[in-house]
Amino acid sequence: MSHLIGIKFVNAYYGSGVFCPNRYIPENPPGDTYNEIVLSTYTCYYIAMYLWEHYYPGYCYFYYGDPFDGDPVVTASTYSNTLYALEQSSDKVTVFSKGHCTPWGTYGVHYQLLCTFYPDAAKDSIHIFPYTNQAKCRFCFIWHCGTARSYPVPPPYRDVDGPIGLPLAFTHNVAMTKYGTSGPCVYLGWIWLSPQFESEIPGHPPWQYAHFACYFFYCMHYYGWDVWYTLNYLAQEIYGTYDFESCPLYDSLIVWGNRYMTLNY
Repeated sequence: MSHLIGIKFVNAYYGSGVFCPNRYIPENPPGDTYNEIVLSTYTCYYIAMYLWEHYYPGYCYFYYGDPFDGDPVVTASTYSNTLYALEQSSDKVTVFSKGHCTPWGTYGVHYQLLCTFYPDAAKDSIHIFPYTNQAKCRFCFIWHCGTARSYPVPPPYRDVDGPIGLPLAFTHNVAMTKYGTSGPCVYLGWIWLSPQFESEIPGHPPWQYAHFACYFFYCMHYYGWDVWYTLNYLAQEIYGTYDFESCPLYDSLIVWGNRYMTLNY
């Protein structure tokens, strides 16, 4: 099951996709608690609504999984089909996804977004890269473990398992730099573990990481701020630091590409 937010009247200039697979597998982690699933679903719903408001009347998709009742579910095909549809109907695409990720492939340098039920997963070179071949996914925030890894990669940008890494798979851009200041794309991801939404930010209650994700898009939508200004603002609000480079998330939450992009890129 999915929710298509908004009605399409004319060819969309911007489109967006928000994915929240959710998985509850306590005996075979990684998995989520019941509270994590509820909080993630609601948080991603709000993020999807901000993007819908920002890009109306463009196509804005929101998908979530319910591993307890078995419906709805998010599958690898959900990613493939939605990314393909967005690239067909939009000139520019924004993507947010929250969940888990593991390495795969012959050399362990590929990454896959885990879906609602084991062992289904959206693999970078198989389920993402071929469906973003128009290079329209220009603003991506992939809140899964390790999704900022395997980038940049040297030519020919692939191995025996295909194009390497999620930053390349989503953007098809080989020239993004770490915390860069120019270019047509921005990709945010975690270099190691992505925090669970229900977890309190250490030393800074009552802030949870769900607040961080939600306020990130809230500020960008309602205030028109760019990525870097928004991260600096959140660092000051949560950690009381001068800027994002001074807070503990720097070099954990990686920005590849143009950190000065707004949602109106």
